[in-house]
Amino acid sequence: MPALFIAFDPLPRETATSYMSRLASANGIDAATLGRETGVIFSDVINGDSAALAGLAALGATDVEQLTAWSYLHQDSRHSLFRGETFLGKTVKNPGVRGCTACLQQDEARHGAMYLRGHWSIPHVSACVEHGLPIVQLWREPGIYPRYDCAKHLESIKESVLRGDLDPKPRPVTDFDTWLDNRLADGASDNWLDQFPLHAAATFCHLLGHALLRNHTTAPSRVRRDDRWLVYELGFRVASQGEPAIREALRDLQELPGGPSDGPKKLFPLLYERLSREHLHDPEYEEFRCILREHLLETWPLGPGDELFGEPITKRRLHSVKTAARLTGIDARRIRKMIEAEGLLSEAMRRRPDAWALFDAAKAQHFLSEAKTLLDDKAFQEAMCMSRSQFDLLVADELMVPAVTDANVKAIWDPMAGANLIDQLLKGAVLLRQAQHSWCHIGKAAARLKIGPGILARAIIDGRLTSVGNHADFDGYAAVYVDFQAVQALFDNDGPRAMSLERFAKSVGINQPSRLKRLIKNKHTTATRMQNPKTRAQQDYITDEDAANFHERYFTPRTMSLHFEQSWQKISAQMRHRSIRAFSPDGEDYGNIYLRSDVPAEL
Repeated sequence: MPALFIAFDPLPRETATSYMSRLASANGIDAATLGRETGVIFSDVINGDSAALAGLAALGATDVEQLTAWSYLHQDSRHSLFRGETFLGKTVKNPGVRGCTACLQQDEARHGAMYLRGHWSIPHVSACVEHGLPIVQLWREPGIYPRYDCAKHLESIKESVLRGDLDPKPRPVTDFDTWLDNRLADGASDNWLDQFPLHAAATFCHLLGHALLRNHTTAPSRVRRDDRWLVYELGFRVASQGEPAIREALRDLQELPGGPSDGPKKLFPLLYERLSREHLHDPEYEEFRCILREHLLETWPLGPGDELFGEPITKRRLHSVKTAARLTGIDARRIRKMIEAEGLLSEAMRRRPDAWALFDAAKAQHFLSEAKTLLDDKAFQEAMCMSRSQFDLLVADELMVPAVTDANVKAIWDPMAGANLIDQLLKGAVLLRQAQHSWCHIGKAAARLKIGPGILARAIIDGRLTSVGNHADFDGYAAVYVDFQAVQALFDNDGPRAMSLERFAKSVGINQPSRLKRLIKNKHTTATRMQNPKTRAQQDYITDEDAANFHERYFTPRTMSLHFEQSWQKISAQMRHRSIRAFSPDGEDYGNIYLRSDVPAEL
């Protein structure tokens, strides 16, 4: 391909789109027209197509490696490659085009033309390390093609830039700013964060910094977007020192007001939320998830009914003085003295409040069993968080049985038996932030079907009813919720004795029901065509037989975690070591579904 009449080399850190726009402008046309006339289509350059970039280099009589050094290159339909690092296309292709005004002023003085740098579009970049100025928005253009034909935009703001109208207030260049710029320019160094992909490492700095804001303000969510650079810096100062420093910072945050009952989302805002939802299955964040997960397991009194990163806790590792008091029915001040006398609390734990004073649950099992005290009706109901009527119904269904039958004694109820019952009901439960859709309390569901709550409770314990929720706003029996549609399918003869695809998908931990539908459509598992009792339309349902067929053949992360009573992270590491991959015949995406036959029993 012959070079254009006016041709030149790209400037330092210039993007291919900026270069093509300047090249077109120098030859008297716009970028789109240049693309149509030469066959180097502008949209292909924007998308980082290798053939288009090679053609553009030929038009400008320049080296293709120099042209692509600071340009975004096509990786797949969702990702772009920049400086050897992977970024989501929607992350770097923002309608708001940003830049450093001092750099643009310098361009005009040195080269007689302004241009765009590649790193300016990365959201983690918030300042120019050369000039100590924040990056500002230069223009906003929703249309992707006119957005990147930057020559005309730069010309329209040229006078404002040169007058300094767009100049922001200077701010200090932080260690995070410097690390990020060096990482882009020179690649990985010996910083602990450099072992991870850049986008994941920078995102973790922001998430950790947001959590560390609790050391400075009671409302981290109110920090202005313009001050996010400080959030990155707070996280970087800790994360760059490695895992021990991160764990120490997390422990220090637990010394602030708040207890385990508040949940990790409240104590580590944004950090836990993003790692447990948005980045839950992203392998680039696995190390960061593991650090937070192990920290929580080692420093939180988690037990059945709790959930960690979408996985149910099946076995208690740690007790606190507070949980021990509930389990034994003994006043917290008294049980604390007994625990200290037994030597179960370390010196460090003795200085902590009841909610954070932790000790080994296995070592204390015999002591707590011997230390328990029987309670009267009222005290037992308060300890189990149930009303008098709820208590009476469970007693009538013989789900609550007195520990002694002496008619002259009021204290006849064993709190440990009550706590064990609640643990059984909440084992494997889904954490509910709100009781939406058909979720309701187990007692209310039983009343609507005119059956005793004991019948539902036994169905949960027997594994016949799996759609169980643990409401985050409540404790004890008050937290036990069930999906009424699933209850209806099990007990109501008027409705279909089956679960909808959406309900079954949620119960086994398939986040996208469309994947289950695809599995059924391609005849990899079964469903039963039945009439919807409300709409009268025919639709697919999962009957008990269909569910048995699914479980006989497949594992999901949730069902595997429950089956092996291990965390999904631990199982995942073993599966990667054995090169066990998700079920994907013919390259079809069914999500994290695995053939049982591929998973060794010794896991």
